Amino acid sequence: MASFVGTTQFLVVLLLSAGAFVAELWALISVVKAPAAAFTLNGRLKKGAWLGINTAAALIGLIALPTPFQMLSFASILWLAALVAALVYLVSVRPSVTGRRRPPRNQPGQSAGW
Repeated sequence: MASFVGTTQFLVVLLLSAGAFVAELWALISVVKAPAAAFTLNGRLKKGAWLGINTAAALIGLIALPTPFQMLSFASILWLAALVAALVYLVSVRPSVTGRRRPPRNQPGQSAGW
């Protein structure tokens, strides 16, 4: 029974860590592809700052991936901080830098299209 619980716990931690690492890589690739001028136009940190933040987040995410022999490492709590940094970029900065935003909702009095 203990072996089943240990294996299940390892798989859950592995899936969470791998998901966080994928998000961190996505943020890093997005920073690399975005034009540098878009960061300063929107009043955000410069591209170099976000590149450094997301590179560090991706490296921490890679280091924090668990191995079967050592599930908890010194970076166990750091992966959460790295994930938060990547998610801040993806949710807040990326839409304004790439110009992809949700279309605004219809204002009162406007036609809905039907």
